Amino acid sequence: MEEQPEAFELIEIRKAIRRANKLAFWKNICLVKSVAARFMLQRRKIDSVMYLGLQFKDKKELIAHAWLIADDIQITPKGNINYKEIFSV
Repeated sequence: MEEQPEAFELIEIRKAIRRANKLAFWKNICLVKSVAARFMLQRRKIDSVMYLGLQFKDKKELIAHAWLIADDIQITPKGNINYKEIFSV
């Protein structure tokens, strides 16, 4: 059974991911941040759900996005609410 996280701990993990993101130079930042945060939470035995979503931009371009939620706190934010959730783990 997974333990219940403190909101403070989740917010600290979110801050750590944001700080580490400043060092990233690759394009798929949202996926990398979500996977890194997921590993950090798993090490602390904290449940989370990672979502993958899609959105059309100008009815031409398809944009993918990943975000992570733990205990109703967005660890890596969804951002635009128009993303259609296609997968969650």
